[in-house]
Amino acid sequence: MNLKCLQCTNNDVSFWCLDKFCEKNLICDQCQVRHGNVEKIFNPKNNIKAWVKKMMKQMLSIMERINRYQEEIEKLFSYTQQNQNQDRNALINQQQNQNEDGNNQNQDRNIQVNQQQIQLEIYQKRLNRYSQYLQFNPQIQSTLFILNNQLNNYFFPQSYNKDAVDNLQQLDNCKKLIHDKYYAKASQEIQSLDPDDSQYFQIELLILQNNLKHALELSEQAVRSNPTFKLELQQAKILHKQKQYAQAQKILRKYESTQGENEQLQLQLAKTIIKCGYIDLGRQTINNIKGRLENENNNISQEGRDFLKSIEFRLAYAKANLQAISDDRCSQNSSQQMSEDQNLQNNQNINDVKTTYEKILKEEPTNQSALYGLSQTLIIQKELIKARELLYQLIQLNPKYRKAERALMFIKMKLLDQQQDDLEGQFDTFGGVMGYVYQFCCSKFGGDQQQQ
Repeated sequence: MNLKCLQCTNNDVSFWCLDKFCEKNLICDQCQVRHGNVEKIFNPKNNIKAWVKKMMKQMLSIMERINRYQEEIEKLFSYTQQNQNQDRNALINQQQNQNEDGNNQNQDRNIQVNQQQIQLEIYQKRLNRYSQYLQFNPQIQSTLFILNNQLNNYFFPQSYNKDAVDNLQQLDNCKKLIHDKYYAKASQEIQSLDPDDSQYFQIELLILQNNLKHALELSEQAVRSNPTFKLELQQAKILHKQKQYAQAQKILRKYESTQGENEQLQLQLAKTIIKCGYIDLGRQTINNIKGRLENENNNISQEGRDFLKSIEFRLAYAKANLQAISDDRCSQNSSQQMSEDQNLQNNQNINDVKTTYEKILKEEPTNQSALYGLSQTLIIQKELIKARELLYQLIQLNPKYRKAERALMFIKMKLLDQQQDDLEGQFDTFGGVMGYVYQFCCSKFGGDQQQQ
């Protein structure tokens, strides 16, 4: 029995009406003239098949281009000693043909110069190719990510190979690669994760690479299609890094009633309200998280242990407490009063913060936040030379780290003040003055006599 037209209910259906507001969208030949945007029922299958074949041809063409690109890269970056010897032999033959009666010494020198020129050109080509890679890689990764999401939105089946792999193992592997900063390998792993996890980690990778603008664009797309707590918390982190603290706080406040016990939410909210000026409240929140998890002892979950050990939490804890110590010292210096108990407590706090930063740097020697934080603790403890060395190291890693430059200027002024104080101390007494004059004369005239 054939389906009858929904318009006239008499004739067999032969057309679809593709107007989304049309309720009677299955129609016959006679009724189709009253509808716009109609399609014959037997056409869609052929249209889809034609589209699939066209897409497969395009994908195969793209794969062929990628394979050829890989071959070129392999050839360009595999310039071995054997290739160098071949080039040298070719140059020798060329020189011999040009100067059969020439000077051998000049010939060898010309060969060496030409060989160096070849190597220089090869390294220049490598540099150009790598510069191109740094430009196109984020764009292509973003395009693949968007394409994958589009396929998910329209219910394309998942890959057979992907379904056969344990997703939890892939997740752990992906987290480890990101933690160890193997971003290229992590990017490959991300493509094979479940759609939700793939979205999250792709954005996380962009955050770690400090590509915040692109990360926010993808985050907004992901939240619009699937507004989960995990994705919105990630978006709040991006807004925080972009110094849009009010917007970040607005997102976080939405989940206080439902996710109030979540440590990640509490930590991010504490960091944001500190930036909004509520320093004591934010520091107290971070300390409360640490105290509560440590008090649970054996009852603490593995997730809680990992959170306490995470560099993100330890950095936030150290930074908040270091800021509180600095504020206390400023207020105590202005009042010029400090009790013995306050002094002891301050020393304990600063040592705790210093130890935290040192442990982080043992795990990640190039962590810029930890390097800067440790330099600040050393400045407070008046170990200016050590602090200066750390700041030099930090500026080598990141020449645009402005706070490090300001800290170096502060140390320079402090060291000049110390030299001035030492110099003035030598002139406090007549003996000090004579001693300085004697040292000057010995260095001046004694040195001249030795030269004579």
